[in-house]
Amino acid sequence: MNSEQISLIEKDENGTIKITTMEYWPQEMFLDANGKTSIADYLTILIKQFQDSNMEIPDDLDVFMTETLWSLKTELKAIEFTDIPIELKEEFKNPIKEK
Repeated sequence: MNSEQISLIEKDENGTIKITTMEYWPQEMFLDANGKTSIADYLTILIKQFQDSNMEIPDDLDVFMTETLWSLKTELKAIEFTDIPIELKEEFKNPIKEK
């Protein structure tokens, strides 16, 4: 991975490799996933990011955020939801490696 583009590499039980390149928002939300932030707290963080960038906050930001997070979990299998904070595996703490 690099800071401009994240690709998920998945190998199925038959050995077939699938590479999925993330779009901007799923990538940002994947990188923000830290194992400690609740979904409610994450909405507050997104709102602050829009405010700090002097951008208008979309009316449906909450819906967009939850749909994107759900897609990351179910379609891309890139994140997990837990009821309690967790410690991320080392490979997920700093996933971007510059060459």
